[in-house]
Amino acid sequence: MSELSKYAASCVRVHGMRDCLLSREDWQRFLQTGSAAGIISQLYHKNLVSSASLEVREAEKEIRGNVIKAAEKIMRFVPRSVGEMLAFFIYYFDLINLETVITRLHRMNEDMPLKTLLYDTGRFGLFSLSDLTEINNFIMLEELLKKSFFSDPFNLALGFYKENEILADFLTSLEFAFLDQWRQIIGRVNRLKTKDIPSTFEVFLLTKSVMSAMRLKFARKRKEYDVQRFIGVPLQPFSLKTLRAAMEIDEPGKVFHNLTQTIFPKSLAKKLEGREIDIKLMEIRLKELILETARKHQLKSGFSAEYLISFQFIKMVEADNIITLLECKNNHMDIEEAKNYLVGVT
Repeated sequence: MSELSKYAASCVRVHGMRDCLLSREDWQRFLQTGSAAGIISQLYHKNLVSSASLEVREAEKEIRGNVIKAAEKIMRFVPRSVGEMLAFFIYYFDLINLETVITRLHRMNEDMPLKTLLYDTGRFGLFSLSDLTEINNFIMLEELLKKSFFSDPFNLALGFYKENEILADFLTSLEFAFLDQWRQIIGRVNRLKTKDIPSTFEVFLLTKSVMSAMRLKFARKRKEYDVQRFIGVPLQPFSLKTLRAAMEIDEPGKVFHNLTQTIFPKSLAKKLEGREIDIKLMEIRLKELILETARKHQLKSGFSAEYLISFQFIKMVEADNIITLLECKNNHMDIEEAKNYLVGVT
């Protein structure tokens, strides 16, 4: 079967779904709208939420759910190996669900029904909502994870957690185990190789690694060897010595510069030159790079796995932008300030 015939049905479907992405004009209207409720009403008329009168939390959950639905639609028409790659866009929300359950167990917090906080990952997901909502201790969670790729990393992270009860380390370990599993699947399928543009997943993986390193070092005050213990898992091509050396300085802007110039491809590293001070703005710059890469693949990759993967990343960034803007409006943030936290819409 030719590459064209393998991907024709799914890529044609994605081409149609692209027409439903928000336009710059949509974003300008959202920015000019005075409240989160007003934006939710407009999202309803764009068929992105189920009701014009949803609360912000409910709207955010449905916006994230649209990413899951998009992946499900594409997976119906792709070869199995490509479906395995796309499934991770759904497993990503399984990861978020796991983090929510673990956080709740850590805090013993029951001020809101657990089901209202979890995403329904449907028939392609790893865990059902009914199973997750029944979890009330770590032993039950360990049993639930036994048949998933989360099992071994969860048990390892749980062992450290029993010693120090540091929630952030627990969650970071699971996130990087998830990213490493995704990287291995993509490496095995090997369908994202392009001559002149890095894959969108590669840029996403590097972005996640850099931002996790920044937060661990500066927000959580971890030592360099602790940081590289986490980020060294998905960044196997780079030696731990190299990663540690890039983080030895105690100034955020310089560490950001060193890491990005060390691990990003040269063509992308040039775009990240500079000395950003604010960690949030560093993250925005990296997300812009993900979006830029994905958009290039939408134009150049044609009927391919990369075309499908890049579209899903665009959907993820769009969802992040909508949720960020709703929160900005909810907090009565000035329009110009809110623009600083949106990726690729102005």
